[in-house]
Amino acid sequence: MNMRKEARQYFKQRKFFEALEIYEEIIESHLWKSIDKYTLRNTTLTSLRLRENGIGSEEGRAFANALFKNTTLTSLELSFNNLGPRGGRALANALCKNNSLTSLKLWHNNLGPEGGKAFADKQKHLLMNFAITTLSFRYNDIGFEEGVKALASTLYENTMLTFLFLAGLEGAKELSDAHCNNITLTYLGLSKNELGSEGAKKLANGLCNNTALTFLGFCDSGIEPEGENYCLDRKRKSISKCSCKNTTLTELNLDENILGSESGNALADALFKNTTLTRLHLADNNLGLGVKALANALCDNTTLTFLVLLSNELG
Repeated sequence: MNMRKEARQYFKQRKFFEALEIYEEIIESHLWKSIDKYTLRNTTLTSLRLRENGIGSEEGRAFANALFKNTTLTSLELSFNNLGPRGGRALANALCKNNSLTSLKLWHNNLGPEGGKAFADKQKHLLMNFAITTLSFRYNDIGFEEGVKALASTLYENTMLTFLFLAGLEGAKELSDAHCNNITLTYLGLSKNELGSEGAKKLANGLCNNTALTFLGFCDSGIEPEGENYCLDRKRKSISKCSCKNTTLTELNLDENILGSESGNALADALFKNTTLTRLHLADNNLGLGVKALANALCDNTTLTFLVLLSNELG
C-alpha cells in the first residue's frame, strides 16, 4: 500500500500517532534521496559526517550506490547508523570502484559477520581499493571466523592502509599477529578486545619486527599480569625488550590492563634505553611500587614528554 494512502487511512481512523510515524518515514526517505543525489553531483565536497542519523540498512545501500560514482569525497563517517549486514555489504562493494575515499569511520553499525566478511574479502574490497588509508571499525560484532580472521589475513597483504582502529572484537589476537608483517600500518588501535595472554605475546613478538608502527594501543584488553609478564620479561621477546630495538613507535597505550607492580618495573627498564617513545599511557594498572622504578627511569629518559598514571594506587 502507498505510504501516503496508509497515513490518510490512519487519520480517518483518528490514529494520529501512527499517521505521524508514517509521515516521518516519508520525510526521511526523501531526505536521503536528496543527500544521495547531492553527493553524486557535487564536485567540491570532500568530507561528510552523518553520525547518529538513523540511516538504517536501506538508506545505507542507497548511499553506497552514490559512492560508486562520486569522485571527490575523501572522508566519510557513518557511525551509529545501524547499517546492518546488508548496508555494510553494499558499502564494501562500493569501495571496489570508488578510488577517491581515503578515510571511512563505521563505529557501532551492527554489520555482523556478513558485513565484516564483505569488508575483509581479499578478492573484492580492501585489497582492491588503493585509496583507503584510514579505517575505523569498532563495535560491529563481525564474528571471529567470518570477520576477524578474514580481516587479519587481509592485513598481511594490504599495502595502503596506514590507520586501523578496531574495538570490541572476538579473537582480536589474530590481528595482533598480522601487524608484524604489514609494512604500511602506522596506527593500530585494538582497545577492549580481550587479547589475553596469547594476544599480548603476539603483540610483543610482532613489535620486534615491525618497522612502520608509530602508535599501538590496546587499553582494557584483558592482558593481566600473566600475559604482560611474558611480554615484559627481559630474558624473552618482550614489549620492554622490543621497545629498545623498535625505532618507530612513539606512543603506547596500556591503560586499564591491571598489569601490577612487576610490569611497572619492567617498563621502567625499557624507558632507560628507549629513545623514540614520547607518549605512554598506564592509567588504572595497579602499578603500586612499580611507579617508583618508573620515576627513576624518567631521570635518564630524555624523550618521553607525556605520561599517564591515573588510578594506580600509588599510596
